[in-house]
Amino acid sequence: MNDHVYEKTRQSNPNKLTVNQHILPRMSIERFINGKGVISVYDKVRSKKFDANPGNGRFCTSRAWGQATEANYMKNIECSFQKLADNIIGDCSYRIGINENNIINSFFALWYVRATHKNVNVLNIKSNTIKSMGDVNLTKEQEENLESNGYIFGRNGGQFPARFMNGITIMIKTNNLANKSMVNEQWGIIHAQEGQFVVPDVPYNYVVPLTPTLCFMSPSTNGTITKHNVAEINRSIMNKSHEYYFANDLSECPF
Repeated sequence: MNDHVYEKTRQSNPNKLTVNQHILPRMSIERFINGKGVISVYDKVRSKKFDANPGNGRFCTSRAWGQATEANYMKNIECSFQKLADNIIGDCSYRIGINENNIINSFFALWYVRATHKNVNVLNIKSNTIKSMGDVNLTKEQEENLESNGYIFGRNGGQFPARFMNGITIMIKTNNLANKSMVNEQWGIIHAQEGQFVVPDVPYNYVVPLTPTLCFMSPSTNGTITKHNVAEINRSIMNKSHEYYFANDLSECPF
């Protein structure tokens, strides 16, 4: 849930800095909306169901990482994945090669690391290596101009906005997970013969739902699974989700 501290922008956010940052990309969530334009969510904390649109704050954090991380590093991973997802949704006979496998690895890693690093508890972090930066008295406007242009800035006393440091941590951990820990994963395209997949808030299983009836899974080859198999996947996702899970229609999801 979006309950961590974050730094507000100037009034009306003239630099168009991203404040509400999605953990799972909005485009991925939108593939699960129903005819009413919402998705069905189960809140594990409150033990209740509710409907939400893809922009709901439950799916976001607020400025937990810097603009450069959001608009460059993360956007590149997301765009590659969404292009691949669109191709596969249009052609389920698509074969996963080395390049496609790497794209899915990076996306899964980014999703997982963002979900586990979405809360920042302080606004500024003091550098252990930079003892003194002298007087740094940037105005709010100057700081936002720098950030919108992809720069990281410091503040008095060797301090930096915590979102910048968290963004660097996310990039390092995403790269390590995708390119080292997951290097031997082999993804397959799985179609549900009956029933729908649920989507977790934090992905632990190597499952990436694409649509209500289509997902990536590792290790796996392309194939179709029964309602019983879908239920096994959903139970695992349900049990390992932290705060919520969602679907196009939870009543169509076997458990």
